[in-house]
Amino acid sequence: MKLNVAQAGMCFGIERAYKMTDRLAAKTPRLHAGHKCSGEHKNADWDTFNRIERGDKVLLERYPNLKKLTIVHDDSELSDGDELAIGYHGFTPERMADLRQRGVKLHDYMCPFISRMHDTAEKLAGEGFDIIAFGKLLNHHTTFCQRAAERLGRVGLIAEDIDEIDALLDDPARNWACVGQVTGNVEKWTRFAQALKLRGIPIHLVDTVCTDSHDRQGEARRLAAASDIVVLVDDGGGASISVLEAVQSANERVYRTGTNMPLQRQWFEGVTSVAVVGGIMVPSWVLSEVAESIQDMMLDTAS
Repeated sequence: MKLNVAQAGMCFGIERAYKMTDRLAAKTPRLHAGHKCSGEHKNADWDTFNRIERGDKVLLERYPNLKKLTIVHDDSELSDGDELAIGYHGFTPERMADLRQRGVKLHDYMCPFISRMHDTAEKLAGEGFDIIAFGKLLNHHTTFCQRAAERLGRVGLIAEDIDEIDALLDDPARNWACVGQVTGNVEKWTRFAQALKLRGIPIHLVDTVCTDSHDRQGEARRLAAASDIVVLVDDGGGASISVLEAVQSANERVYRTGTNMPLQRQWFEGVTSVAVVGGIMVPSWVLSEVAESIQDMMLDTAS
């Protein structure tokens, strides 16, 4: 069986946060770390700081100073003089303001692509634009932009298809700008942006879909087209949904594995090639481990 394993492991923003936190931990006697996904939630098993707590062997070999961190799930316990490294998902401005008011020293390692989307939406809303956030309705990137617009007295819309908001675009009182979900579906974003341009109304478009999404989804689509089936290592995040949609556009035979979703032997019956792809919180070594598990499963079947 040929295994086509994606090169895209954890995304740039996650690797950057790990690297910068590792450097800080090397010179900081007592460092705390956390972000909004470090508590209980749907993808807690894949959370970047939970991975540190579990003592991921490969991760800690790459970033050995992370062993010194104290992971914080409830930052109300922090007080004056404490230092906190904030992970790639970041904190809300309100949460950061509260921590600073309590005397906590913050080191903000939010993904620059997330920061750019949020800052762009706030800036445009402040300049009098109404905001269209391309992407999923409940995604934290799009909902942040919607709330930012409303907070500044503007309209905030979320949509993945132009038909969802078409009737609202002709309002002469509106001055539209559009940003894209950082982990959004690249093909849908391209169609959405083009549809807005063809709509014939003045609109300010800013492509804030990150380069990782473009590269990850493109690679996943190519591997899917060259394989009999696709195994998606699903971390439960928005990026995994976009990767799923990308591979489904090239190959209908897609199976998901991850938390509470074990590999199934019947997926591979009669199959000669498998693509293994993952979301942004899935390390490259986990993709390799999944590929090895598939290979072992097939060897056991053959014997």
